[in-house]
Formats: sequence, structure tokens, C-alpha cells
Amino acid sequence: MKKLCLTLVIVLLLVSICCGLDAKQVQSQNSNNSGSVTIPDFRKNPHQVDNFILVQGGTFQMGTPSGSSYSEPDEFPVHQVTLSSFYICPHEVTQGEYISIMDYNPSCFPQDMLFPVERVNWYNAIEYCNLLSRRNHYQPVYTYAGYGTNTKHWPHNWNTYYHNNIICDWSANGYRLPTEAEFEYAIRGGANHDNYTYSGSNNLNEVGWYQGNTTQTHEVMTKAPNSLGIYDMTGNVWEWLWDWFENYTSAPQTNPHGPDIAMYKDRRGGAWDGIYTYHRCTNRSYEHIMYGYWGMGFRVVRNAGE
Repeated sequence: MKKLCLTLVIVLLLVSICCGLDAKQVQSQNSNNSGSVTIPDFRKNPHQVDNFILVQGGTFQMGTPSGSSYSEPDEFPVHQVTLSSFYICPHEVTQGEYISIMDYNPSCFPQDMLFPVERVNWYNAIEYCNLLSRRNHYQPVYTYAGYGTNTKHWPHNWNTYYHNNIICDWSANGYRLPTEAEFEYAIRGGANHDNYTYSGSNNLNEVGWYQGNTTQTHEVMTKAPNSLGIYDMTGNVWEWLWDWFENYTSAPQTNPHGPDIAMYKDRRGGAWDGIYTYHRCTNRSYEHIMYGYWGMGFRVVRNAGE
């Protein structure tokens, strides 16, 4: 028992040391002999429409039929959803990308600039989206009620408590989080209507990092993509979504955005430390808006037609 306790203490100390490094520390840890970080061009700066995947809009049946294997009650009833086209980044936001916008790295696995960023809460993801939009000269999507879209002008404590003051302009052309419906549509292959358990396969080991094949996160885009060319939609890190969590109804919906307020925000996709059932295409999950742990990340989308 004493050895076990000592081991746990050592692990916790190592985690506390590795978590939350700033940009300079992470660059030093990941540099080669020349002192620079080597990042393939495609993944170093993928935030251009040409490198995003166009997900053609369409209609699909969202949810899991009652009685299906491993289904949960919050996955039904199945209901019809119609979505407009949108662009989606083919991978989760990396640590290198996050540092370039936010100037720090909150991750517990800062071993490579191509690892997905983690330990981010929902507010961190929202801020990243707006700052990235401004850098790339797009119209920011998110507004803090009464304070505009520039996050530097938002109240100093805007991201330290539970609230629903963030407003989404669905007509803006900037970067944003996917809705829950967009995520499920994309993970299932969009208009291809793939009928896989996981994103692009019935074999989770082919397409995702999870509890059964790893003990940490991995570089993005190292597993097989789904039929749309999107990577890591199952596994590696959970992905924050825009919607507040609510139970499904049977009514048909068009471009649903979720309720105005609820207790938790949606997340999807499963993570490196999760069991295989969490990684199913229709699995639902949620988390407190302020919570970010070493399995929480995100990816970004943009409206199509701009």
C-alpha cells in the first residue's frame, strides 16, 4: 500500500510539472538540434478553406434506434435533421496552432506540436475561434453580450463563471465550434451515410486512440480518416461543441443549435482514456463549461458559401 501511495504521488508530481507549459518551454522541449520545431506545412497552418473538408449539406437520421447494441437512453428517439453545408478542419486543434494564437500551452502531453491541445475548457475554445478569425481576417462568430466580438474588450472575468452571455452569429464567416448535429453528420460520413460504429470503420483500432491501445494522446492524423477525409473524430481527445445538452425529441429539425441555456455543454468523440463505447458515432456526452482535463480538446468549422 505504501509503495502504491508513493507511486501515485510521483505520478501526480510529474503531471503537475508537465501541465501548462508556456510557448517557450514547449518549443524548447520539442526543438531539434537547430532549435526549431519541425511541423509539416499542411498541419502547421491548416486554417484555410482549401485545407478544410467541405461537408455537403443534407438530411440524415440523427441518433441511435432504441435497443441497439451499447446504446444509451439519451441517444434516442431517432429524428430527422437537415443541415446546410459547412467546412470542417480535418483534424483536432494542435498544440502548435493553439500556442500560435493563445501564446501558452495548457496541455498535459506537450511532447509534440502536432499533438492535440487538451486541458481546454469551453471558454478557451470560444476565445481561440474569435482570435483565429481576427488573425485570418474573417468575421468573428462569437459576441459577449454588449461587448462585441473582440475578446480583449470582454469583462475581465467573462471566462471564470457559468453563464450564457456568449452569442453566436450563425451568418458570420469566421471559425466556430461545430454543433452537435454537424459533428454527428460529419463523423458518420455526411451525405455518404456511412453505417459504421466508429468514424470510418467498425474497428476502433484503425481509426482512433482509446483506452485499449494507448496511455496518452498522439499526433493528429496518424489513424485512418473517415470517408470524408476527417481524422480523429473518434478518440485522441473529446471535442467541445456549441450546444448546451438536452434530450432528443422526435420532431424534425433544420440546422439545430441546441437550447438557449442548460447545465452542461455537449462534447463528442471520446478520448484516449475512454472505453470503446464512448467512441461510437452516436454516443453522446456532456461536461461543465469550465472543465478542461487532459482529454478535452476541440476542432473548428466554418460556414460554407463564403
